[in-house]
Amino acid sequence: MERTEGSLPLLERKLNRSQSDLIRRRVGAETAGGATDLTNNAFEKIVKLEIAEYDVVLLLSAAIVFVKHIHVRSRSLAYLPKADLIRELVITFETKEVQNYIIRYNFCEMAEKACVKRLQKEYRALCKEPVSHIVARPSPNDILEWHYVLEGSEGTPFAGGFYYGKIKFPPEYPYKPPGISMTTPNGRFMTQKKICLSMSDFHPESWNPMWSVSSILTGLLSFMMDNSPTTGSVNTTTAEKQRLAKASLAFNSKNPTFRKIFPEYVEKYNQQQLSEQLITERVSSELSQENSRPLLEKVDDSTGGMKRLDALKEARKNKKQSFPTWMMLLLISVFGVVMALPLLQL
Repeated sequence: MERTEGSLPLLERKLNRSQSDLIRRRVGAETAGGATDLTNNAFEKIVKLEIAEYDVVLLLSAAIVFVKHIHVRSRSLAYLPKADLIRELVITFETKEVQNYIIRYNFCEMAEKACVKRLQKEYRALCKEPVSHIVARPSPNDILEWHYVLEGSEGTPFAGGFYYGKIKFPPEYPYKPPGISMTTPNGRFMTQKKICLSMSDFHPESWNPMWSVSSILTGLLSFMMDNSPTTGSVNTTTAEKQRLAKASLAFNSKNPTFRKIFPEYVEKYNQQQLSEQLITERVSSELSQENSRPLLEKVDDSTGGMKRLDALKEARKNKKQSFPTWMMLLLISVFGVVMALPLLQL
């Protein structure tokens, strides 16, 4: 392919003179004679360039455009690292061809550096602007392994559930997609198995390097709320999903890695347990009081009956002992008349 006029001067304007000369000498010398393909030796030299202001990914992007003399279309520009430095160029290669071109020449070390840098940037972005219902953090020992928690959305069978899983990024990320799996039993996906998504390593042909951790997990959460079948999915009832949602936090809290990376969820579980314990004790106390009340009522009834019986006996006794006064007077009068009759006859 012929040299595109204006491409090299543009790069020289974007990069300072010394850096542009380094690229010209180290790369151009290896492609003398009109060769359009970069050799392994040329790329090794690029990787070894010690230019602190620009990372290796930037230099490789610039070198590809410089040596291949290819035009950069704006549709594909976004997929090239630091694309703003070569924004006015156009590329005739499709995005996938450019990605494969980079990977084909043994850039494992370069790709891993770019991957780490990209993931660090994404983690900072997540900390600054958290995504609703999603928490994601890299492993303390390996930034290529991320752990996430998806919170079930209200109005779905997953409401109240906390679903823990992992994302494994390849060293070539963002040029290659990650693998996604879920650890918590959920009734939607198989556990400890890779999930088939358009943004996972099941479909590298549909992967978009502009996707990030947040967009991957947002897509996973949305797909989880759906019932579309896929590799790694399972079919369960709504009741089963709800049961698993209630048990999810207890299940996760038994996982040592989960406890280490997501201590706030462990604390949430402990608070739930304490609250449930207090409620259980209160209900038990109320039931105990309810059960003891009939016995007390029986005792009261028995005591009251005895008192009523004693009162009745006392009343009868009083009734027997009491004698009307008028009756006494009448008897005395009659007795007096009877006694006086003999005297009257005399």
